[in-house]
Amino acid sequence: MENVVIDTQLVWMTCGIDAGYQILLAPPALGKTWVDLLEGAFPNFEVGDASLKAVEINYEGGKALALAFFDPELCDGSSRPIKHFMLLLGINDAVFKKAPLLLIPPLLKQLKPAFDVICQASRYSS
Repeated sequence: MENVVIDTQLVWMTCGIDAGYQILLAPPALGKTWVDLLEGAFPNFEVGDASLKAVEINYEGGKALALAFFDPELCDGSSRPIKHFMLLLGINDAVFKKAPLLLIPPLLKQLKPAFDVICQASRYSS
């Protein structure tokens, strides 16, 4: 089992119930922004596509596993399931092969403190 170092290996972009998409966790950006890499990996990820999507991508620092999935419990203010996008940076080939086995609920439980902050945020208040 390979551990992911949150500070240097995880990029996480999501939205809140009433706040737009933003990067919540990420190491310092490279020449290309993390948003560009995530959007490039999943250009047409839409509601109704319930399964976990995993794509291997190359970036300036090496290979990464790009993940996209819908939150199993929460929806945004328009009743659409919240989308999560992640990059796991600098991981080995064995992790790429195991990506389809990733369990979403335990992953979100580990990230809950950061996610709670964006879920409570509003684009209408300062």
